[in-house]
This record gives sequence, structure tokens and C-alpha cells, in this order.
Amino acid sequence: MIVQTVVDEIYGGLWAPAPLLIDEEDWSLAWVAIVDSSIVGMILTGEEWISDLWVLRENRGCGVGKRLLAQGEAEIAGRGCGTFRLRVVKSNTMAVGFYLRQGWLIEREFPNERLPVTMLEMTKSANGATQAFLLFRPLARSDFPLLQEWLCAPHVAAWWHECLDLEGVDAKYGPRVDGAEPTHVFVIEYAGRPVGWIQWYRWSDYPEHALQLGAESTSAGIDLAIGELAMTGLGLGPVVIREFVRQIVLADPGLSAVITDPEEGNLRSLGAFRKAGFTVTNTVQLAGENFKRRVVRIDR
Repeated sequence: MIVQTVVDEIYGGLWAPAPLLIDEEDWSLAWVAIVDSSIVGMILTGEEWISDLWVLRENRGCGVGKRLLAQGEAEIAGRGCGTFRLRVVKSNTMAVGFYLRQGWLIEREFPNERLPVTMLEMTKSANGATQAFLLFRPLARSDFPLLQEWLCAPHVAAWWHECLDLEGVDAKYGPRVDGAEPTHVFVIEYAGRPVGWIQWYRWSDYPEHALQLGAESTSAGIDLAIGELAMTGLGLGPVVIREFVRQIVLADPGLSAVITDPEEGNLRSLGAFRKAGFTVTNTVQLAGENFKRRVVRIDR
């Protein structure tokens, strides 16, 4: 059975014996996806819940999961429910990232009732209000204490190398807030609360750095950090990058590409850019640095 196959693939080895009693569900009520006469995925709903959504590994990334989820959401909406709900294992970051990209919100984190794993409950509004679940607002001076906290968080400081005090934050970011420097900084808000920051700039304003990357004058650069540790590792980064590039950066018709240079050892950042559609073009070592960077880009 497809469900048992996917369960074993994703969770095999984590528990013995297998903890998911798939026979408890009435699968005759499920919607299935069929490719070449074979079932490759299925979704089951109950009341306001997405109870199960499974897609075989070889059929992922082809839109099967997205279409099944849309069918499940439509079925729940047809019952008159205003909010859709689901539960997912937190460590299943591929699934969490998938739901985030479809507009679902992380509502809460909690321990599984029967198993030694952490779960996430996610929700989505039936009226489409979650289309604005991710917002970018300009950084303000009132954000400086939070920005200072983020900069000094170990998971951020390891790559930004910039644990500033409040005076240092004001000295560096104050001119950007005032528009005196050509770097545009935004706070990332997820589900109505700040979770990090992201900035963009035209490489023509930073020609020395651009020359070392091979960035053309019609391209832009971006940098970001998810400051809230609890929001890392959930697949949010690629969603933030993709939406920021689409909504903010490439909204400027004069820009042809976005190019940036995460550290070679920052595998999480590199992975996020790849998932957002960027490709690695080359490796550089900037003047004054003792480590290498991977140059990544996405064209309009």
C-alpha cells in the first residue's frame, strides 16, 4: 500500500516497531492521484483536518502534492469550515516547507501524544487571507533592540560575524533607515510577528565587491537572516527569498538578476538559495577574508 511505503521511507528506522497504525484510517474516503494507471499519492480529510497526505518519492516535485492538497482544502471548505488544519512532524522539513509555500501557517509546536517526536500544528484560512502570511516592512529604529538581539544570537553571529551593541547597530543601520546609504533593509514578518531581516542593494552602488563576484551593474544583491531560532530549519528561508525577490527586488524593471555570496560552509543558506531557484556560478575569496564564498544568482 502506498501509505505504508511512504511511511516506511520517511520514518523507517526512527521507531521499532512502526508506530503509525495506517489500518485505523478509512482509506475508501481518500482522494488519489494516478499516473500511468498507478496510484502515486493520496489525501484524506476529516472535518477541518487534512488527516493524511502522502506522495511517492519518485513523484514528488511534479505538482502531485500541490494538486492533492488543493483537492483536500476544497473538500474541507465544502463542509463550511473557515479554517483548515493539519499536523506534521517538525523534523520532516521537506513537508513543512511544502506547506509553508502553499500559504499554511505554523500555529503551535507540541509533543506527540504517543511518540517521542515534536509536532507542528499548521493552519490556513479558507478565505485566502493567508496570502499575506509573509510580509516585508522597512526596518525602523524601534526595531534596533530586536535586531541587536538577532545579530548576537549564536546561529546568526556564526555567519554574520557582527555581534554589535545598540550603539553599533545604530551606527551601521541608522544611515540605511534614513536613506543615506543605498542598502534597503526590511523586517521579515511571519504570521504577524518579526522573525528576521533581509536587505537588498544594487551592485552598481558597491562596485569593488561586485567586481570580485562578477556581478553586472544591472544586478542586485540580497542578504538575510532568520533571527528567531525556533523558525530555522522549517523551510521558511526559501519561501522568504523567493517572495522577497519577486515582490521587492525584481519589481524594479531595471534589474536583470539577483546575485549574492553566502559562505561556502553555510550549507543551510546555500540550500535555501538553491530551493528558491538560484544556481551556483563560481567560488570566490573576497579581499581581507580567510574563507571562500559561493556566488549564487537568479535571472529575471
